[in-house]
Amino acid sequence: MLLRIINSKFFVPASILLIILLCILTRLPQLLSPHFLLDEDECVLGLMAKHTIEAKGIPVFFYGQTYGFSAIETLLISAAYFLFGYSDYSVKLPMFLLFITGILFFYKTLIICTDKKWVPLIITILLICSPAWAVWSMKARGGYLTAFCLSNTCTWLLFKKAGNIIFRWVLLGFLSALIFYSQPLWLPGLAPLLCYQLFNGKAHTKSFNFLVGTMPVVILLETVKRSIYHMWSPKVFGIQPHISNAVHLLYDHLHGYYYLDFIYIAPLVCKVFAVLFAALILGLLGMAIWYSFKNWKPHQLFITSALSVLLILSYSIFLTDHAPRYLLPLTGCTLLTLFFLLNRLHIRYALSVAIPLIIIGSFSLLTFRDYEFLPYSKKQLLGCVNYLQQHQLNYIFCNDVPQEWQILFYSREEVICRESNNIDRYPLYIQQVDSAYTVSPVHTAVVDFSGDLKDMEPNKTILVSGIFFVLEQPGRQLLADMEMKF
Repeated sequence: MLLRIINSKFFVPASILLIILLCILTRLPQLLSPHFLLDEDECVLGLMAKHTIEAKGIPVFFYGQTYGFSAIETLLISAAYFLFGYSDYSVKLPMFLLFITGILFFYKTLIICTDKKWVPLIITILLICSPAWAVWSMKARGGYLTAFCLSNTCTWLLFKKAGNIIFRWVLLGFLSALIFYSQPLWLPGLAPLLCYQLFNGKAHTKSFNFLVGTMPVVILLETVKRSIYHMWSPKVFGIQPHISNAVHLLYDHLHGYYYLDFIYIAPLVCKVFAVLFAALILGLLGMAIWYSFKNWKPHQLFITSALSVLLILSYSIFLTDHAPRYLLPLTGCTLLTLFFLLNRLHIRYALSVAIPLIIIGSFSLLTFRDYEFLPYSKKQLLGCVNYLQQHQLNYIFCNDVPQEWQILFYSREEVICRESNNIDRYPLYIQQVDSAYTVSPVHTAVVDFSGDLKDMEPNKTILVSGIFFVLEQPGRQLLADMEMKF
């Protein structure tokens, strides 16, 4: 009976449906969580899509940057607004669609590399159940999910046997260039496989076609970069290695409980998964080194894929910030490496390695219902927004970046905000708030949740939603004390 199912022509379509269903079921705890809330960067992308719908232009890059190609994500969210209306779910779910698409291309890659149909399905389910991708599978961050989806598409194209080889390599060049402008940290994982297939016959022809594909993207986006406003260019890498930091970074990435560079206490089940997956990575790298010296020819793909993992771990040593999100390409590359190893072994080895991790990972994803990255809820934030709208406080000074963009998004730009710095991702907001304050401060206010405002003006400050402090018509001295720059 089992052999009939495996050999059935319906196995792959049924597996695809199962993969989609598992993606949805494993993310329901987050989607239905009382802590469901967009962070500031997601609000930026949501506003970019709103501006697209309003015919204010199509933002190519994330606001304030000349990197983070976001046009695909912006257009998907705009389409969701058009179909389902303006909401935070219309921001999250299109990103989830990108994730599912990337997962399906990952599965299709494994399927065409083996005749063992169960192994690709097991490895793909393990990727779905990895807590490293729990939050990021729906995170609208400007380029990350675009890079994830396109890199898996590229991997599929690299191993796809049918079709026009010229068109395939032109398309590979085109997509690789988009990955570079979206989130280049995916390229070290893709490069070894790309080189492996590139030099596997007709290298000159493939290289030429690849370059032909990259050039239109490079020319177009470099031209766009020259004409757009930018204010954010972080230094990601340094020359000083930080091995101990890289170890902590790997652990924090694998358990998934972090927000930017803020690391939270992960549940025990997530910690167990992180330790086991880290051990798996070390084991795979050790076996790759062994095969490199002992019997490399039958294991070329395994060794090549392990090199992808090694390159990702290597660049993590030189990261200047403790930002676990920079290791997002690692899980997929590790599981692709695991697949190339298990593909040559009996199915029981795949089951013994993957099933325990899948079970632990599944329980890990359930805990993300309680994942909370800010000390206030969506209900409290909306209470603050409603208060500002009811009192016609339409121009707000914020002393914290998240509130600025969250109030802008959740008020649908009916309340315009600016932060303390006079340089921001969207300068028009600063101009509007400053202009309104200069003409008449009647409709202006300061919003704060740290408590500093209450300490400065205890008699004039109003507590809203139990956590936000609002002060109407702030004086110049107060704004100066809050280091508000004009």
